[in-house]
Amino acid sequence: MVRIISLVIALVIIIGTGIVHGNYAGRWGAADALILAAKKIDNIPMDFGDWKGRDRKIDPEDTKRAQAERIFAREYVNEKTRMAMSVLIVCGRPGTVSVHTPDICFQGQGRIMMSAVPETVTVDLGEESGKPLVEEFQTADFHRPDAANREQQRVYWTWSTDGTWVAPSNPRVEFIWNNTLYKLYIVRSVSPLEELKEGELDPSLQFAEQLIPVLNKALFDLPSGETKAAPVAAK
Repeated sequence: MVRIISLVIALVIIIGTGIVHGNYAGRWGAADALILAAKKIDNIPMDFGDWKGRDRKIDPEDTKRAQAERIFAREYVNEKTRMAMSVLIVCGRPGTVSVHTPDICFQGQGRIMMSAVPETVTVDLGEESGKPLVEEFQTADFHRPDAANREQQRVYWTWSTDGTWVAPSNPRVEFIWNNTLYKLYIVRSVSPLEELKEGELDPSLQFAEQLIPVLNKALFDLPSGETKAAPVAAK
């Protein structure tokens, strides 16, 4: 988790000029919304379901250097299975939060992505008016060729402005007119020998199914168990 945070901080940049940069930089009243969005992270519960959380300390100077309003890091451990999930949330202006995804920054720090491009996957959150509600993630596995063991890191990432979590191919354009943006990472260690049974959902996505309603309640004041996700055809 510490390495992941360092990568985010080291490689976040401000992009855009003129009116676009003005929106990113908060010249026209975005500052209050940004402060409120960062404050809402305090509402995320330490524990939920079978998951028990432990915060990871973030140096305020690291957040400042990353030009983020807030960086939140917590490890959740399932008290029954002992499986661990690392959660990282970056809150800030779209100019910094939308860029430098793991497929770029991880490989820039000596890790190798195990696939040619990230995969886009969805999480089923039930139905609304008879239509499926799903959330989008991008995902990829990474490893270090010089590592003593063959353990890999499986990373899922997604963005949201309002409780709809999406993984657009060009997030910089997708969120260009928003004042604030959250980026969520879910990371876990994976053995290269791990295989899922037919029809079995990846444990990280099983965790995401429980986490997203919790985040939506904390960050967007949505009732627990509800989502604002737009109906999307399952992939």
